[in-house]
Amino acid sequence: MKKPALVVTFAVLFGCVETISVPVASVRPDSGLVSASKAYISDKMRDPDSAKFRNIVSYRISNGDVIICGEVNGTNGFGDIQDFRIFI
Repeated sequence: MKKPALVVTFAVLFGCVETISVPVASVRPDSGLVSASKAYISDKMRDPDSAKFRNIVSYRISNGDVIICGEVNGTNGFGDIQDFRIFI
């Protein structure tokens, strides 16, 4: 009895989701916006001073907003360095 319910759940969740395409253009990262993004992300981490950033890029979407993307890593609660993770 659980298998049909699971199939219906997947059909509802994945069959009804529509993909939205937004035109984007790569732009040169604004240093002020990048600094603000780094500060915001660092403040959310357990050890803000351990934050390391790489592969930072920015995109302008069709409504004019700029999106900053990249990777960040830092230390966990045990002091171990974590793998880089994507941020948007």
